[in-house]
Amino acid sequence: MKNCMRALNKQSVSVFFKCCVMANILSGMLGGCASAPVSQLNANISATEKNALNALMLQNTAAGLRALDTAQAEYEQFDDLYGQWRIQSVKTKLALGANELTQGRTIALSLKTLAEQLNDNDVSYQTYILLGRTHQDDSYFKRALDYAATQLEQASMYAYLGDPARAVELIDPDRTDYPAERAFIYYQAGIAASNRQNFERALDYYRLAQDPRGIADTLFRLARVAAKNSDTASAIRYANRAIKSLESANQLRNAAVVRDWVRTL
Repeated sequence: MKNCMRALNKQSVSVFFKCCVMANILSGMLGGCASAPVSQLNANISATEKNALNALMLQNTAAGLRALDTAQAEYEQFDDLYGQWRIQSVKTKLALGANELTQGRTIALSLKTLAEQLNDNDVSYQTYILLGRTHQDDSYFKRALDYAATQLEQASMYAYLGDPARAVELIDPDRTDYPAERAFIYYQAGIAASNRQNFERALDYYRLAQDPRGIADTLFRLARVAAKNSDTASAIRYANRAIKSLESANQLRNAAVVRDWVRTL
């Protein structure tokens, strides 16, 4: 039974986590935080770009990609560098979600070129995060840290740099603004220490962020922690909650992965 669980953790579970990225694409996890200097990044968003994001949220990937290409052409026509950057950033995150790192690196380099022209701290901060993720290179996260305008942004970078304990120390546990960013930090802290308390905090913030896939992902992590601690009853309860969340979000494939994992207990 344990061997079966390990095999599932290495294969199906990894598929589950790769499929939970769309919420991060659209949730604003990489956006500026409270008290950061005002950026022009989210000004003048076109109807075409909004349609693209709506299509992606509804998992209509083909329509979303077509709309992204159309929005890109519109922004190029009017020399809107911020608009071009936004479209390329979404495409980079989509490539990351599909585990297409080579494609992601190529797009991220175009983001770097745009960021250098814009000379905007928020854009630079987000660009270096995407460069770090696509190149799997911590030096880019360290550069992003140079542009972090708030303690919350600094905390996010320490989470990326593998020091979630320091990240948690930087954030106020009583604040509820920017819940997606806070959820990410506590989630990473939970992974680092296999800590139920941090996952529970992450779950609370994912609820505030109304991120169903973040909720399901965290519930599944809690189920695995419980299973590791030989608390099979709790593992099943957490897993069943994750399944309900995934099925409600029409993530049937991911729900099936969790259901298969439950059968190994």
